[in-house]
Amino acid sequence: MTDVYYSANCLKVHQSQKSPKLCVTNPSSACSVENVELKNLPFGPGNDLLIKGTPNANAKCFSVNVGHSDSEVGLHISVRFDAEGEVNTIVLNSKQGDVWKDEQRAASFPFKEGKEFQMTITNGSSEFLVNLHDGQIIHFPNRLANKTYEYVFVRGDVKVDRLQVN
Repeated sequence: MTDVYYSANCLKVHQSQKSPKLCVTNPSSACSVENVELKNLPFGPGNDLLIKGTPNANAKCFSVNVGHSDSEVGLHISVRFDAEGEVNTIVLNSKQGDVWKDEQRAASFPFKEGKEFQMTITNGSSEFLVNLHDGQIIHFPNRLANKTYEYVFVRGDVKVDRLQVN
């Protein structure tokens, strides 16, 4: 069973044997859901993780993470509006044994404060494909070489509206 942790009591969780495997939605536009964690979630080869959300007004940054724990992260996507000395930058990385690896930067920055976005992450076994709402596709290697990940967490200055695994 998938465990869902979040900072507000306003998410609906749908799980079935049919597609989608798991869908977490925020049905209330008045409710701000930040820092969502999904544990015991089978995100394996060929699966897609759909994330819909809206960066907060005056957002500094937010991140989307796929891994096994805080110290073992196969894919870390840091969306930086103005954080860590960078403006309008997407940084991708991985963490193994609580040590960050080499960063990779995306070519463009399609995110806007207060504007809804959609991102789809595909687990391609040897690499992750990150498809952004502007059509940009980012290839990032699966450095941990794990086929299946069970922990997805979103943190920072973003309201999460939907997380769905197909």
